[in-house]
Amino acid sequence: MKHFVPEAPARPNFGRWLLAQQKRDDQIGELAKAAHRDPKYPIDGAVQDVSARLNKLEADPDMHIALEDAELEWLAY
Repeated sequence: MKHFVPEAPARPNFGRWLLAQQKRDDQIGELAKAAHRDPKYPIDGAVQDVSARLNKLEADPDMHIALEDAELEWLAY
């Protein structure tokens, strides 16, 4: 007899996960708000896509640090 083992829920897409963080009161929240305002934000993008967008916009170094922190939280999700 096989036992049913439920699958862990799939991790959400990073781009969409980040947008869902807009209500946070920290640097990740600020990054999410900036992403929401950016019409060319890679909604379905990976961390690397968001990083490339920050580079293209010559974003403040704090936004890159926030992206690194966001990636760690997302990976732990």
